[in-house]
Formats: sequence, structure tokens, C-alpha cells
Amino acid sequence: MLRAAVLVATLAILGIAVVPMASAFESLPGGPHDDITAAAVREAGMSEQTVDAVVEAVRDVDIRDNALEPSADQVDRIDATEDYRPEHHCDRVPPADDRSAFSAAAAFVANRSAAAVAAGRGGDPDAAMRHLGELLHAVQDCMSHSNAVDLADPQAVVQAINGHGAVPDGLRLTGFLPGADDPETPPGDPYPHASFAKDSEDKNDEAGLELPDGHTKFEAARELAIDASILALQDVLSQLTPEELQALADAQADGGQPIPRVGVPAPAWTFTMAAVAAAVAVARLRR
Repeated sequence: MLRAAVLVATLAILGIAVVPMASAFESLPGGPHDDITAAAVREAGMSEQTVDAVVEAVRDVDIRDNALEPSADQVDRIDATEDYRPEHHCDRVPPADDRSAFSAAAAFVANRSAAAVAAGRGGDPDAAMRHLGELLHAVQDCMSHSNAVDLADPQAVVQAINGHGAVPDGLRLTGFLPGADDPETPPGDPYPHASFAKDSEDKNDEAGLELPDGHTKFEAARELAIDASILALQDVLSQLTPEELQALADAQADGGQPIPRVGVPAPAWTFTMAAVAAAVAVARLRR
């Protein structure tokens, strides 16, 4: 997907077929959230026709909660929108501590799970799908926005975020501070998102480090995210009747939401730079 972003960036520089900033960029599919979600949906036994709808519902959380907000020296800066809540992404917003931030995320997961069941039982498959997306996004982010892969029992985090166990000792969540000069690097934070999140293989040095089993930390976080997503889905699906499950399968993908516009006005030459930044930033949205 980074190749696609680079292509768009190149076209922007050349002035060829670039989508005008006024209409914004569409979310680029194919990132880790998409792969994790699709794998979990299939493993949990949901029908193939539900894959696209669930994938879009998960992706839409980042699109609602993040916007390109360029600063004078960082044109690809992404900050939180008014819809952002740390529990949506298993974030730790200073001065919150790790345990309270994780507990808030677990409470949100339980709430969205119950909401998905209620919507499914109430004959509103579109709402159920939206809640599933919010639920899965949070559990997936808890695997990459933490040190779960470094713990003696990483599966304890999978269980805990889904309400099946206590918060493991030694668990840390990455710090993110909306409105900061660099939201991914809160001033003085000992475990910042920019340096320790495992959202992609090349997110940072930490994500690419190899574990004793030969997997990188990103790869390990991805596998944990699949496990956490399967458990989350099973918790919801087990409470629905065959008829309600079929109605959920009939929910249709709608093409996803558009990426929010760049948040500040700029002279014409900056539009090109923002187009380049947007192409790359979209491919690397905080996942």
C-alpha cells in the first residue's frame, strides 16, 4: 500500500490526475487493519459476503478520529478530531496511567460488544456492523499500541481486552497527546506512540525488531490482533440467532468514508505538498 501512496505522491508532484484538495482523498484500503479484520472475520465463521462491510467499519474509526492538520514544519502531521476518544484506539493520553487507560479501553470494548448484540437482535444490521467496527478497531489497536508482544504471556492481553481476564502486570500503552506539536510524541513521555507503536513493519525501529521466534514485533502484534478480533467476534456472534446472523451478513459495504480535509488553508504550492503528505499519511494512519 505504501507503493500506492508513493505513486499518488509522484502524480501530485507532476500535477497529473491529482484529486483536488477540496474533495479530499478517499481512505486507501489494504493496510494492516484490513488484513487483520478479514482474517478474523473468516476464522470466526462469518460469511464471505460480510468481509468488505466489516473491514470498512473498522477502517472508518481511524477516518472519523484522525485528520491531517499540517504545521509549519510538518506537512503530514495527523491530529485527533472532535470524535477522538483514547479508548477507541487503546491510547494512553498523559497524564493517564497504563492500567486506567487499558481499563477504559476494555470497558469500551464491552460496551460496543453489547451494542452490537442489541442492534443485531433489534433488526438493525447496519448499526450492528458499525459497532463491530468500533469493537474490533479497539481490540486490534491494543495489540499494537502496547508492549503485549514483550510480555511473558501475550495472550493474557488478548483475553483481558475482551473482558476474560485481569489487566496483566507490566502492561504498557503508548502515549498520544492530541493538540501537541507532535501528538505521537507527548513531551517527556517514556513510551510514546511514535517510537513504540507496532502499526506497520516500518513504523519505527521497535516495530521491526525480531523476537526470539524470528517474528518481528509488528508481525507478533498482528497475530495477537487477529486472535483478539476472533475472540471479540465470537463473543458477539454466539449471542445471535441464525436469522439475526443472516441479517448481519446482508449488511452492505458503502465504500467507506472520505478522508477529512487538510485542516488549515494554504497557498497553491502547499496544496501539492499537502497532496504528497496526504498520500503517505493515509497509508500510515495511526492504526
